[in-house]
Amino acid sequence: KILQQVDSSILWLLKFPPSAEKRLRMEAKARGVDERRLIFVDLYPRDEHLQKKSGASLFLDTLIYNAHSSAADSLASGVPL
Repeated sequence: KILQQVDSSILWLLKFPPSAEKRLRMEAKARGVDERRLIFVDLYPRDEHLQKKSGASLFLDTLIYNAHSSAADSLASGVPL
């Protein structure tokens, strides 16, 4: 819903198996969201990871499976949680 309602939003995820990425892109398209707004990235060394993460405006946690170190990294990068 956020991707549908906030034009500048992106979904930034670790790389998935290609079949899963394809399915997520198909779901985005089916819901009227430009699939290019789904960003899949590799793992980076911690310093580079924190630098890249600092470009985000907001980190949203998920229900059930909490972010743990991802949330701590976001806060350390100056990204609100």
